[in-house]
Amino acid sequence: MKSFPSDLLTEIIKRIHTRTYLVKLQFSHPLYLTPFSEKILHENQWYSPRKIEFKGGQISMLARADHITLEANNSDRFFTYLAESERIEGSPVYIYEAYLDLHAKIIGSWVFFFGYVDRYRISPRRASLMIYNHMIKFKTPTPRYIHGAACRFEFKKKSSIIIGTDSNQYTCIFDHIAVANNRPVTGAFWRMFWTLGGSGGSVWQSESEYLVEGCNYTGAETSCDQSYDRCIELGNQANFGGFRWQPYLADKDLWWGRGKQRESM
Repeated sequence: MKSFPSDLLTEIIKRIHTRTYLVKLQFSHPLYLTPFSEKILHENQWYSPRKIEFKGGQISMLARADHITLEANNSDRFFTYLAESERIEGSPVYIYEAYLDLHAKIIGSWVFFFGYVDRYRISPRRASLMIYNHMIKFKTPTPRYIHGAACRFEFKKKSSIIIGTDSNQYTCIFDHIAVANNRPVTGAFWRMFWTLGGSGGSVWQSESEYLVEGCNYTGAETSCDQSYDRCIELGNQANFGGFRWQPYLADKDLWWGRGKQRESM
């Protein structure tokens, strides 16, 4: 889990008055909503107040798609008319967690959840949207990552590299969707997602997906067998993408969780 640098976190806490959420529903005409009691300006878009709740969420490491249910007030029949006028299944949904100052201005935000509308239920009073992450596209349970002894990265493939607003190169250190607040170096939280360094960077694009590919080897060698020993030979062990201790644990009798009394039984 990523954590904020202590100095950055201290400065943010000083200015925070309250926390809320922003919801961007990318229908044919994007819809911008917030459960906050006032309109909020975020990335040049106004988010309108509406009673919203998040229910039935699952964000875990289990071999299944993450999901969250968004329930919104429908007393004005807005969602009813929307569902009758267009197909909303498959529409992208961004849910941001935002921190506000005393004047309801955003001082920091990040993408709390990104997914697609899979199903929905609409009644005269409420609309429920079931939102799943990208794994729903596979239509089968899919594990995020199974740890293996070999490196999972493609040899010499680089993590995403972009050019920051200060014209320096920055390398991605955490998979994410690009928004203003994680853009180096003007975004409040850019240090969570980028580190200074790299070459051949591209121009930063809002809402693009930036990934940690990991190998980042730039030397003259042309082959790698994905082993930790080879990574050491290449001087690139800091970027090794495997669980190197797995072979040593494969045939071990693991002791934790067992007391002396149980061992003697």
